[in-house]
Formats: sequence, structure tokens, C-alpha cells
Amino acid sequence: MHVVFRESHGLEETDTPQDLGQSPADLVVLSFSDSDLGAFAAGYHRARAHGFDPTLRLANLVALKHPLSVDTYAEQTLAGAKAVLVKLIGGESYWPYGLATLREIADTTGMALAVLPADGRPDARLDEISTLPVSTLRRLQHLCDAGGAIAAHAALAKLEQAWQGNVLLVTQNIDDLHERAGSSKLLHMHGEMLKARCERTGEIFDWRDDLTLESRNPTTNEEGTLRPHVVWFGEMPLYMEEIYEALSNANLFISIGTSGNVYPAAGFVQEARMHGAHTIELNLEPSE
Repeated sequence: MHVVFRESHGLEETDTPQDLGQSPADLVVLSFSDSDLGAFAAGYHRARAHGFDPTLRLANLVALKHPLSVDTYAEQTLAGAKAVLVKLIGGESYWPYGLATLREIADTTGMALAVLPADGRPDARLDEISTLPVSTLRRLQHLCDAGGAIAAHAALAKLEQAWQGNVLLVTQNIDDLHERAGSSKLLHMHGEMLKARCERTGEIFDWRDDLTLESRNPTTNEEGTLRPHVVWFGEMPLYMEEIYEALSNANLFISIGTSGNVYPAAGFVQEARMHGAHTIELNLEPSE
């Protein structure tokens, strides 16, 4: 649902301060619209049913008009937030103190901040106040304007992704679908089909052409030294040292879409659990 607001009221310091009494959460959504907040609440419950782990707080900006209300909310609720999404009526002038406070927190803690116009029209100043790339803001705007629990679920996931925490994706896939979906920090433990590796020098090259015995190393111009940069049966997977280092430092390990029968990947969950990580499995059927 796309709601266009036409009220001309502003935010006054003469409003009575309020304490919402909300505890800290990973994600926070603020809006003047109860329908927005209701959609995010429904989306959050839907996401939780599908294994979405971050905690969420919702608040109507009507309760945060007074600067003291903003200060209290910032101290009690926003201090530990990873990401905050604000849907704002009327631009920066309608909530200047709140936006300045959020931006200060974001600059101090690295919190991701997305400030979106409630009428859907681009606002360059709100883009400047936000800490996310404009492309991400537009994607969030599209999802919020679409409305409904499914779009809100996707917006929450996008917002959570914007947090600059330490996340490592380890994949057994040899295609580039993760990269095309936007993942950047990942390890292909079984190699990559669109790359070639020199057997003599160990160099790795992007390679989209056919690979033959006549293919030449782009650096040395030698023939017959290149092979596909993939792990064949019987070969040791790649990046094992980096993977085990990440497992030893992880506080959350999520296994998605794997049988859990092929080692060494099948042992990752036990390794992570041994070092104290919380472990989650997302599969169509339980693994063995």
C-alpha cells in the first residue's frame, strides 16, 4: 500500500516528553504511519518463522516529537542498534533533532541508517543524512512502497545486510550467482568455474573463454600450464585455513541447503559449535 501524507503539521518542542520503555534491538523502524509499522510487524513475524534472527523494535514518531523523548529513546533503545529505518513525512524539517541524533549515533557506532520519504519522492537531503548507498535506499523505498508482510520481510533483510558487521559466506558452488546477487565477502571452497589457475605459478585469472592445452598464461605466455580453478574429486578444498579461522571466531553459524554428509564441509557445524557459536540449519529436509 502506498500512502501519501498531506498533513502540514510539524514537530514542536512544546509536546510532552515520552519514554517508550523499549529495550535495545538489532533493527529499529520508525514511522508516522501505523500501517507501515503494522506491515513491518507482520513481516517480522513472517521472517522469524523462516529463521530470521535479529531483534526488532517499532515506534511511531508521534511519540518522539520532544527532544527529551529522542534522547531517552536513543539511550535506551538505539544505543545497540545495527540498523535503523525511518519513514519521514515532510523532509528533514519535520524531525531535525531526531535525524541529527540518529546520524551522530551512526557516525559513532557504524550503525546503518536509512531515512526514506513517506511520499515516495526522492529527497536528496534525506539521502545525505542516510549512511547507505543511494541504490540501497531506492531498493528499500521500493519495498516499503510495495507494502505488505512479504515486502517488509525483504526490507528487513536488506536493512540487516546493510550492517557492516563481520559476515563471511562460504559456498560449495562454483558459479558466480552469489556475486551476481550482491555478495562480496565470500570464499568458494570448491573453486570458481569462470577462473583459470596456473599449475606452475599458482596465479588465478578471470577466464570466460574455452580452456585448452594451447591456452596461454596471460603473465608468462606459457602454454599448457592452465587448468580450471575448480576442485576435482580427491583434491583438498580451497581456503580451509581461512574457513577454520572464521569458524573459531564465529558467534553465529548458519548452514543453508546442504546435506551435511560431505566432508570437510559437513564438519563445519561441529567446529563452530565447539568454539561456542550458535548454529542454525535451514534445509528443506533435516540433514543427518
